[in-house]
Amino acid sequence: MEHLLRLQQDFEQISETLEDIASQVISEHISRFPVFVATSLEIALGIRIASPDQSGTVYHYHISFLEELVNKGIIDRSKVADFRKTYSDPFQKACILFIQPSRMEFIFLPYDYTPYRESS
Repeated sequence: MEHLLRLQQDFEQISETLEDIASQVISEHISRFPVFVATSLEIALGIRIASPDQSGTVYHYHISFLEELVNKGIIDRSKVADFRKTYSDPFQKACILFIQPSRMEFIFLPYDYTPYRESS
């Protein structure tokens, strides 16, 4: 759970940058389905776009896309239609592949995401 809280804090900090990058990926016809990879691990996936020492984030961030994830076997070809349906609108929300040492999961967050915070 703590990992997700850190991811949310990072997202609040860099969501505008991620949205700009996603728009470029789509408008330059690289992919209709950009995927951001968030991890504390050193990985060879996509292109690094942010790191703790550069941007003050907790995690490293890479930009990838659906087609690369299929080619590398992260998403099974038989699940591509389901993935696209779940993603729905890449202009409205970010797809984050959150890779931790023991697991990985896809998280979809709207770019205008603001977490609920109790007022004091």
